Amino acid sequence: MLRRILLCAALLTATPVIADSPPALAEALVEQYLAAIDGSAALLADRPPAGTVSAQFEALREERVQAIFAIGQKVAMLDAGGRAQVEAAVNSVNARLQYDPALKPRYDAYFEAVKHYFSTDREFARRLQTINILTQYAFFDLLRKQEPAEAARLGLDPKGD
Repeated sequence: MLRRILLCAALLTATPVIADSPPALAEALVEQYLAAIDGSAALLADRPPAGTVSAQFEALREERVQAIFAIGQKVAMLDAGGRAQVEAAVNSVNARLQYDPALKPRYDAYFEAVKHYFSTDREFARRLQTINILTQYAFFDLLRKQEPAEAARLGLDPKGD
C-alpha cells in the first residue's frame, strides 16, 4: 500500500499542474527558465571539470526542457493574443536579466560559469549556452524553425499541429 501511495505521489509531483491562463502559463514558463539558470549555476559553482558534470548538466537541462515543453503544449492551445502575452512575459524577463537587481545576480552566476568553460572546454560551454534559449521549447513554431531535430525528437509535426 505504501508503495502505491509513493508511486502516486511521484507521478503527481513529476509534472506540475499548470493553470491555462496566459499569466499563469507565463509565470510557470519563467519559473522553469530561471530554475534552469539557477540549477546550472549551482551545479557549476565550484567549476568542476566538464567531464565530471556534463551528464548531470544534461539531466538538469532535459528536466527543464520537458517541463517547458509541457507548458508549451498549453501555450499552443491559446489564441494569438494569449500566446503574445506569454511571449511578452518571457521577453520581459530576458530583457531584465542584465539589470534587474533580483535577476542579475542569478544570471551573472550562470554567465560566469559559461565564461569559465569557454576557456577550458568550448564544446561544453556551448552546450551550457543552450540554457539561454530553453524558452523556445514553449513556442512550437519557433522550435520547429530553430531546432527542427529537437522538435522532431519531442514529437512535433514538422509542418505544424
